Amino acid sequence: MMAVSHLHLSVRRFCLALLSLGAGLPMLPAQEAAPPVPPAPAATDWTVSSRENLPARTTDGLESVQVKLTPSRSERLPVTAHVVIFRPNRFNLRVIDDPSGKYTNLRQAMESIDAVAGINGGYFHQDFTPLGLVVSAGKVLHPQEKASLLSGLLVSSARNLLLVRTEEFRLGKTTLEALQAGPFLVDGGTAVPGLNATKTARRTAIATLADGRWALVSLSPLTLAEAGAILAGDALWPGIEAERVLNLDGGSSTGFYLAAPAASGDKPLYLAEFGRVRNYVALVPRE
Repeated sequence: MMAVSHLHLSVRRFCLALLSLGAGLPMLPAQEAAPPVPPAPAATDWTVSSRENLPARTTDGLESVQVKLTPSRSERLPVTAHVVIFRPNRFNLRVIDDPSGKYTNLRQAMESIDAVAGINGGYFHQDFTPLGLVVSAGKVLHPQEKASLLSGLLVSSARNLLLVRTEEFRLGKTTLEALQAGPFLVDGGTAVPGLNATKTARRTAIATLADGRWALVSLSPLTLAEAGAILAGDALWPGIEAERVLNLDGGSSTGFYLAAPAASGDKPLYLAEFGRVRNYVALVPRE
């Protein structure tokens, strides 16, 4: 009995010694649970709160609208879209390059060629050197580049307008205008998966629609993933599917121009970019 009592006492003293040693050690912080992953955006995350026709120089083959979208989910932002939808057999797109800063802004560049509408163009470096292929009036101003960001091109010839993936394109003598940009926001009528879902900025995009029309689009700040979800739906073009949508330079570069009806004497609708850009995309009547 004496041996067992001494054993119990020794074990008790050993445990007390361990506790006293551990009292001076820092407590390990409890591991925090990972924050829940927000659901991927869907077109149903917004509802159209208003749709307003915008006065334009012409309505022959052209439709211009402002659409306001209200979010149905708390993590989404309200969105305002300015859209010009046009028929490519009536209008063409021109790339207006501005290497020297000749034009003060998008509005001045568009008015210099009497454009019906226009948006900012592709990416550029800090010294305003273009990023990716730039062709204007049949002249190659900057060569095509390989980069994950530059996944697509706007291409114009005398007869056709195309939105193509970089690997689908071959520069030829018939190419009059071309601008490399990206990423694609919609392809095959579906929002492209894997788009950035955290960075919010103004967006500029060009879309091809299932009915053969095209669209120039300017969006208030949202993520690329949200832009893809909205543009894959029919909020901006009711009852129609977008086949492809190519993202252009955005953020501070985003600008939108719509010429007013000639007889009205009104000023054009101009949503200004926040700084100088390298090039612009102009909508002009086909000759």
